[in-house]
Amino acid sequence: MASSLPEELLHSIFSHLQPKLAEPYEGPCSKANRLLCSTLVNVCRVNKTCYRLASPLLYETIEIYGPKNYRRSRPALSGYPSNLLPLVRTLCGNAVLAKQVKQIKIEQFEHTPPDASQQLLDQFHDFFRKPKSDRSKVRPRKSNTRDGPAKVDDETRAIIERAIEPFGLSPDLRDDLQDGLYHGLEDAMLAVVLPLCTQIVHLEFMAIFGLSDTLTMAVVDELATKYEAPILSEGRPFEKLHSLAVRNEIAPRLDFGFCLDEITPLLKAPNLRTLRGYCLQCVSCTGNPPPANVSPTLTRFQIDRGVLDDAGVELAFQFFPGLREISYTEGDMIEWNFNAESFGDQLRNHGANLERLILDQVEVGQECLGDLSSLQKLTHFSVDVSILLGGNDDETDTQWDDIAQMVDKLPVSLNFLALFFGDRNMRDYWWIVDRQISHLMGSNVFQALSTIELRRPAPFAESDLAPGWEMTAADETMTRLQRY
Repeated sequence: MASSLPEELLHSIFSHLQPKLAEPYEGPCSKANRLLCSTLVNVCRVNKTCYRLASPLLYETIEIYGPKNYRRSRPALSGYPSNLLPLVRTLCGNAVLAKQVKQIKIEQFEHTPPDASQQLLDQFHDFFRKPKSDRSKVRPRKSNTRDGPAKVDDETRAIIERAIEPFGLSPDLRDDLQDGLYHGLEDAMLAVVLPLCTQIVHLEFMAIFGLSDTLTMAVVDELATKYEAPILSEGRPFEKLHSLAVRNEIAPRLDFGFCLDEITPLLKAPNLRTLRGYCLQCVSCTGNPPPANVSPTLTRFQIDRGVLDDAGVELAFQFFPGLREISYTEGDMIEWNFNAESFGDQLRNHGANLERLILDQVEVGQECLGDLSSLQKLTHFSVDVSILLGGNDDETDTQWDDIAQMVDKLPVSLNFLALFFGDRNMRDYWWIVDRQISHLMGSNVFQALSTIELRRPAPFAESDLAPGWEMTAADETMTRLQRY
């Protein structure tokens, strides 16, 4: 909250953004005088201009939305691009303020189709390929943008240049960054904001296309190779970054999602623990051999509605050798030629340290993951029955009766097992799977197993419960069995 900020910092924010509102403010911003601080914040919120400029600065989270963000219902907290410049200036001129920021969420500045976004990207590159003397004084703009170029006055330019001096960027990149700032490119402003906020723990990109070819990633990539660079006299860029999320919810098809190697510079953050991707493709877009050990500290890798096949999981283990959790949900495996057997091979080859494996709503044909009993550290396993036990072409009892037994395919270290019944064709054969579950509950080998969840509308017959087990929950979507 704003009232938790130092009084001189709070006064500085409002003095810079809205001088007239700051004039009546007097007195220390202490716990004994929080009402005064609250009043100052409320006064700012009454004024729409001040709200748009100052609201990102009042909290630990900065959310940067464009005026035509795809939600449309949310205000542009730091707009495109004129409202982003005061934010950059204030952060550059206030080291204490930059250190208050713990989360940054960035959404696409305009609702632009991917093909138009690529056209913009080409214009951007053409712009910077020209000699400086030939460059237009107007930044590349999107056709439906109503804002004019952000004007960077001499004083603001001096403040920003002093702030980026400690970055130690190469001369060429520094020139490109300064040119981008001069022309009001939001990409250049983000390239300044991210490394300035040295205390961020969570960073989220939403609906921003072509990250690999941006000034933001170029700056991050260069800084990633020299984390010892002093930023604002103390702290290293992205040193505290623990969680990274990339989302692309407006993409009409999965192939417009992010590729893993587009965000490689950010993955080099020295303490990154979690990567969450929505419509993320775990593939290499460059065609170059994937770098090994990009993020040795990353342990949780989660993809929702993205692409993760056998080659992708191998790539993930190359990037993140310390993986402890892989979560993959709602993947369209038929479209992406998913081979469950090859996927299982990669898990057996590289997943010895996996503790959590989630493959929910992932359906394939007849292939199955195979024997996973060698994953002796796996304690949490959520999987679609179709890729655990294999498919069924003719839907005959004989085929299902001949499928491999779960007790032979699962590691004895399991504590939690969730089975998702996504294949509607096998509804008549659930009883065969239930028979295997009864066998699993009664096995003396699986003593660590304490919970089984069946994610399907049909309940589990109480008569099939093994001794020491009970049904603790049952509704239209799930049945939970627990050891007592």
